[in-house]
Amino acid sequence: METNHKFCTFEIKEESEGGSTVFIHGKLDVATASEVLREIAAELKKAKKISSLKIDLSDAHYIDDYGAIVLYELKNLFNISDADFQIRNMSDSVRNTSNPSVG
Repeated sequence: METNHKFCTFEIKEESEGGSTVFIHGKLDVATASEVLREIAAELKKAKKISSLKIDLSDAHYIDDYGAIVLYELKNLFNISDADFQIRNMSDSVRNTSNPSVG
């Protein structure tokens, strides 16, 4: 499933044994965070059980503090352990915008 917001889209791929990967595209920021969180959570809740969650940021161009909160909230909403939660493919530009002390 793919959903389009003003500047952020996402796609969810279900994997075997209760795993899901969420692909974030574009900007996840104060303008998009609330709606994106609500819609991703609603889609993930349709699954019987979420045992692991991967967030792929390979096509995310910008994430601010609100976008980082979305990632944190997704982990907590589904009670995912640290071992079963992964953030993958974060570009240097996203890493630098989400961590202002870097650079």
